Amino acid sequence: MPNRHENWPQSLAAYLAQRRRMPFAWGTHDCCQFARGGVAAQRAGADPIEGRGLKLRPYKTARGAQTQLARLGGVAALPAACGLEETPVVRAQRGAVVLH
Repeated sequence: MPNRHENWPQSLAAYLAQRRRMPFAWGTHDCCQFARGGVAAQRAGADPIEGRGLKLRPYKTARGAQTQLARLGGVAALPAACGLEETPVVRAQRGAVVLH
């Protein structure tokens, strides 16, 4: 992942430890928000959505999440829209966001 800061492994580990026991909650601790936070932890807090012209509106339900993702081009389009490069699965490493 480009733009990782020097201590990204420690930052990512701290983020994972912080989130480990959090219950699932749409809009705050769901799949997309979890991945977003993991990327930000590796980039010294730089949100992958900010500065890219993406407008993520608050949502609190599955339907709200679906609406947001559809408006942003779908879940498959979101990583590229956030500036994340696609990596072949066989080359994925610690810290990679996996979309399956």
